[in-house]
Amino acid sequence: MLRANAMIARRFPAYDLEVQTYIARDPLRTPRLVLAVALAGFTADGPVPLYLAHSLGGGAEHALQEEIAQRTRLGQSAMVLRVGGAARFQFELHTSDGVIAATTNDLSSVQAMLATVPALDIIYSCGVGHPDPAALPDILLSLGRGDGRDRFAARVHDFFMLSPSYNLLGSDGRYRGAVAGTSQDPAHCVRAADGQVVTLGQWRRRWAGFLEKCHEITVFSQSSADLMQAGFPDWLSERVHCRPHKISASVLQVDTSQAHSTVIGVLGNLNRAKGADLICEIGQHLLREATGHKVVLIGNIDPAFSLPPSVTLHGSYQIDEIAALAERYHVGRWLVPSVWPETFSFATHEVIATGLPVFGFDIGAQGEALRAAPNGHPIPFDPDGDLVAAVLQAIAHHDRADAG
Repeated sequence: MLRANAMIARRFPAYDLEVQTYIARDPLRTPRLVLAVALAGFTADGPVPLYLAHSLGGGAEHALQEEIAQRTRLGQSAMVLRVGGAARFQFELHTSDGVIAATTNDLSSVQAMLATVPALDIIYSCGVGHPDPAALPDILLSLGRGDGRDRFAARVHDFFMLSPSYNLLGSDGRYRGAVAGTSQDPAHCVRAADGQVVTLGQWRRRWAGFLEKCHEITVFSQSSADLMQAGFPDWLSERVHCRPHKISASVLQVDTSQAHSTVIGVLGNLNRAKGADLICEIGQHLLREATGHKVVLIGNIDPAFSLPPSVTLHGSYQIDEIAALAERYHVGRWLVPSVWPETFSFATHEVIATGLPVFGFDIGAQGEALRAAPNGHPIPFDPDGDLVAAVLQAIAHHDRADAG
């Protein structure tokens, strides 16, 4: 092979570049994808799921990949229409043989390709990042053929269906409970592609048009069910089903004999809603007061935030590394710093499974999980209060009680 490759390179110097250029251009990708979609529809023993998903990763993507993997392990197919990437749409077909994907800016091309599939389950997973989010409900509805053979469903991985502020934070960056449909807060309105402002009331009416078509709306915590019911109070309750995610708790247990350590562990990737501000402020407080406590972030932080020296940044991790990392950094207790009502929070359940004390605000799915766990310590949440003081006081109170 080495001799033959050298001979080809001498005779045809541009050969390797031409091959790589052809692979990158892949002119047969579209017909291959069209045929694969038709085959998936022909061989399916029921509706083929088509998920509308985003391109930002995170918990919603993790849950989607797990759901797709369950199907492909059984030899079944699934399709994803992804928004928020370089092109307007990325269409993916997932099979047990791998993934075929192509991009387009033309929704009608997607609709034409789907015409060969006898029946679809059109499932909203997450559309955050789409450049014209007010159009998402109509996009979802347009994927159905209108003759009754296709079904619709939704997964509540965030609260985009309730507000353009998908974490329900107001323009002041604070969560103040269920958002009334008459809210005038600028955080809860958006400008559509045509330049018109879409009010929160209009936004919810658009989403109601899609949700009313859904045979099932899946939430992952009772807190999310309550917030969705508050946003759509008249008809939603009978369609909502609560199905919390499962985690592998057995690999997360740590040696709790070091629970008196002064190290506060934080797990996950932090942005403003997930508590990046709070961790920076706690770190600054620990520097000023020289309490001897320090924080380790096992995960990453939005680069817009600058961590003080009292916070150690570990970086990316795998789930099966959490226990070892907690022991390596001598984590004595965990803090879940999210200031929005999480819809499930994998990180909260993972740190609870370590057996160490876990602190976090009593809002959303994280508060729900902390109240239910013997090692959970929910902290009352006051959006106008001193959140740093609330966290440190809760930890200090626990430490005194534990020492006593």
